[in-house]
Amino acid sequence: MTLELTRKLRFVLRARNEIDDTQDPTRHWLLNASRDSHDTEDYAIVTRLVRSNDAPMLSVAGMGQYGTLAAADFICSPAAISDMARNLPEHWESRNLQLVLHVKVVDFKVAATQVVAVHTW
Repeated sequence: MTLELTRKLRFVLRARNEIDDTQDPTRHWLLNASRDSHDTEDYAIVTRLVRSNDAPMLSVAGMGQYGTLAAADFICSPAAISDMARNLPEHWESRNLQLVLHVKVVDFKVAATQVVAVHTW
């Protein structure tokens, strides 16, 4: 369902291990997932549509379990949102928003989450 609802947006999951920037074909994020699930990184997309043809929507989608978990924790963290907001344009609160998050994983736990791309409209 998430793939269908977000397929025409700027940042999209193209495969289980790839996020593409549809406005810049040279920009993408790849995950080299290990076969034993001992991944050291993950990526996620957070999409918030406040201006939509349908009802408002929030989508949190990681390439893997760690990305999804980190993205969910990110959007529930007032400190993370405050840090992110410092780098966003004015009035971002009332605009659609997409984030690409890079997640570092250590010993099967999320160790750090970093915003690597932002798009508002």
